[in-house]
Amino acid sequence: NNPVGLRENTNAGENDFMSRFSYNLYPNPVKDNLEIEMYLPEISSVYVTISDRQGRLIHSSQESARPEGIYWLRIPMSGYVVGEYALRITLQEKYIVSSVILKR
Repeated sequence: NNPVGLRENTNAGENDFMSRFSYNLYPNPVKDNLEIEMYLPEISSVYVTISDRQGRLIHSSQESARPEGIYWLRIPMSGYVVGEYALRITLQEKYIVSSVILKR
């Protein structure tokens, strides 16, 4: 149940948006609801997708103009097949991808 955090390493310097963005996923593996906690360093639209191993989109959500600060998103996973999924978070035309494991 270790949360996953990411600070993308870019060459744009300390003021680059993605170098200041961070997130946690929990629980992972997930049984019912996947919780995503994100720190947005400035106002940003947030687009989250989950795809299965074959690349089929099974979930998408878009939130426009979220304020700077902590933002939470809950994604119900109980209706999906057990297995591994790709979570993609897109912000300001850049994205990060994490693996999410669904168990029963």
